[in-house]
Amino acid sequence: MTKKYVNLLVVFISIVLASCHSKIENFKDIQRLPVIFPDYTGIVIPPNIAPLNFKIIEPGTEYEARIFVKKENQIIVRSKTPKIQIDIKKWHSLLQDGKGAKLLIEILVKDK
Repeated sequence: MTKKYVNLLVVFISIVLASCHSKIENFKDIQRLPVIFPDYTGIVIPPNIAPLNFKIIEPGTEYEARIFVKKENQIIVRSKTPKIQIDIKKWHSLLQDGKGAKLLIEILVKDK
């Protein structure tokens, strides 16, 4: 009986944690680059560099960065603040998989 309640508790906590940072789904594409600091536009990244964390300089209430070489293998960072901090293990895995290819970052900002 106790194991059943523990499993239910784990499922409940997982649902709560997953809903803490909701995915930004309904968005409008604007035809300009987002303002970020530091500006990493057009740079060459060596495969052994530390994560290139950045700050989104756009007004909003929630922020999301989708970092990828291929859409099916991407890092998604969601934040209530403009600071985007990339997990180091995911970052190095992505760079190793994408050697020689373009690294792309999509920025999504939720407005009031």
